[in-house]
Amino acid sequence: MGLEYLGGKSWREISRDERFFCSHLYALIEKNGATGFVAFLNSKENLGLDPAANWEPAFEACFYRDIWNHRNKQGELISPKRTFDLCLFSDDAIVIIEAKAHDGFSEKQMASFDDDEKQVEKLTEVKSVVLLALVSSKYQAKPETKKRFKGWLEWNELAALYGRDRILQRANDVYKS
Repeated sequence: MGLEYLGGKSWREISRDERFFCSHLYALIEKNGATGFVAFLNSKENLGLDPAANWEPAFEACFYRDIWNHRNKQGELISPKRTFDLCLFSDDAIVIIEAKAHDGFSEKQMASFDDDEKQVEKLTEVKSVVLLALVSSKYQAKPETKKRFKGWLEWNELAALYGRDRILQRANDVYKS
């Protein structure tokens, strides 16, 4: 049942915010375990990640600030606000997922992605930092945009992975070029 002031729709039917969609995906990964999600990533992008590793998903990870605080504010604070949409942390690898729903990536964002991979690897000394894009299947990115990522995921693929999930499918459908 929807709300009167939304024309009988619910908030989940009108939201276009990637944080909303990412929070839903995060909840699905938490509920179903990260193993299946990591196996999907491997099958889609041949990433060589260990699905049996100790994976911990994170949503809206303010990585630099929080690791700096965890380490008693030792060293340089790289960014107090840089937040990764979704992450998967393990002892050997960190997967950073940058998501878009109703729009695409800007040049400014993409420039920061290159730095992120290097900085996260330096701060954690993990063997692998993997940056993935999560976008609408309607998004026609330039080849140079796609090259910035180690993998390209689409919301509709994740909707299929999670039993034709309507919210993830909606994340795919809200994109307007």
